[in-house]
Amino acid sequence: MKKGLFIMLIIPQLLWGQSSVEPLLKEGIQQLQQGFQTWNLDDMMSAKAVLERATAIEPGNADALYWNGYADYRLAIRMLYTSNEDGHKDKAEEYLDRGIKTLEEAVKADPAHSDALALLATLIGMSIQFNPISGMWKGPKSNGYFDDALRANSGNPRVYYLQAVSKMNTPSMFGGGADKALPLFEKAVQLFETESGKPIGAPTHASWGFDECCAFYGNALASTKDFEKAKKMYEKTLSMNAGHRIAKAGLKKLESELDPKDQK
Repeated sequence: MKKGLFIMLIIPQLLWGQSSVEPLLKEGIQQLQQGFQTWNLDDMMSAKAVLERATAIEPGNADALYWNGYADYRLAIRMLYTSNEDGHKDKAEEYLDRGIKTLEEAVKADPAHSDALALLATLIGMSIQFNPISGMWKGPKSNGYFDDALRANSGNPRVYYLQAVSKMNTPSMFGGGADKALPLFEKAVQLFETESGKPIGAPTHASWGFDECCAFYGNALASTKDFEKAKKMYEKTLSMNAGHRIAKAGLKKLESELDPKDQK
């Protein structure tokens, strides 16, 4: 009787532990976002480990796979920005390769996961810098995943934002450039405004990107000499995230280049 009671009590706990990854995802996402914002590599690595535990518990969970790929994306960016340090450039390439494989698994698990599709397109595009000739096949592949992401959810602001950054970083001879990215940034900002006005969903739902979208939009506007609107975008970014590095640097550069008479 006691043995039977013990089994009845322990089985639900085991089942819960095997199927519920949300607490781990919530912990990993929060730590990752904080680590990226403060540029703390140790925090980001710890967050990655937590997210990997979630994926180990449920290998076919598309959200867990997505956030693992997202962690690789953030870590790759962190390594690229410090690529002058020993081994960091190689690490960036390693994180991109790992993220691509993880996001491919996420898309297999959920072919309509627009955030996973858009992020996969982004990582493929980012990986071209390590082998420029690969752009011949990786460029179309990346664009194809962006098209899939839009078909899956044309109202997802991160799809337009990530596509805008990709377009901005694509050489003009291949149809890219800041001017080509502007309409995508504008659409992304509009959709982010709509998203931010909605009730907050589950902690594991993607809702990142508004502040950085405005910052990169500011960069694109500054590149096309629309300084006044660029200034507004940088200020909008800083109203959401006072420590945003890109917006602070962009605003400082803008204010140093503009004539005092043009300042408003």
